[in-house]
Amino acid sequence: DTEKQEGPLRSMKLVKTCAHRLLDLVMNIMEMATMACTHDGSPAPTKRLSRDQVDVARILDEVVMLVKCTSDRGGRPLVKTSVQLVNEVDSLPTIEADTHKCTQVFFNLVTNACKFTTEGRITLTGVADPEKQWVEVSVTDTGQGIARGSLERIFQPFEQENNSAIRGHQGIGLGLS
Repeated sequence: DTEKQEGPLRSMKLVKTCAHRLLDLVMNIMEMATMACTHDGSPAPTKRLSRDQVDVARILDEVVMLVKCTSDRGGRPLVKTSVQLVNEVDSLPTIEADTHKCTQVFFNLVTNACKFTTEGRITLTGVADPEKQWVEVSVTDTGQGIARGSLERIFQPFEQENNSAIRGHQGIGLGLS
C-alpha cells in the first residue's frame, strides 16, 4: 500500500517544485528588470539572500528529476533521447546558503546543458574539501560549448551567445546571470 502512495506523492512533490520554480522565475525576471533599469549611476537594488541549511545532493536530485520530466515549448522532452542525464552526486555536506538561489542556479545550468547537448551525456558531480568548508558542483556535457569571445558577456542579465546556430533555443538570457 505504501508503494501505491509513493508514486502520487512523488508526482505531487514535483508539481509543488514546478510551482515554486515558476514563481522564482517571475520574481527573478522582475528583479533583473529593476536592476537593468538603473542607468543613473545609483547602486542597483539588491535582494537579501536567505541563510538556509541546504542539502545540495537532495536539490540536485530534485533538479534532475524535474528536468527529466520537462518539455520545451514544442512539447519535446528537454532531455533528448540521445542524451544521458546522470547525477553522480551521492552525498555532500549540508551548506549554509539560499535554497531557492541554489536550486535556480543548478536548474539553469542543467537546462542549458540539455538545450545545447544533442547527443552524449550530461553529468553532475560534486566534491567537498576535507574540512567541509566549501562544496563544488560541476555540470559537464558533450554539447557544443560556449565561444571564448562570449564567456564574459553571457553572465550579464538578458544576454545570450550571438551564435546563429543556437538562436533557435528558447530563453531570455537570465540563465547564467
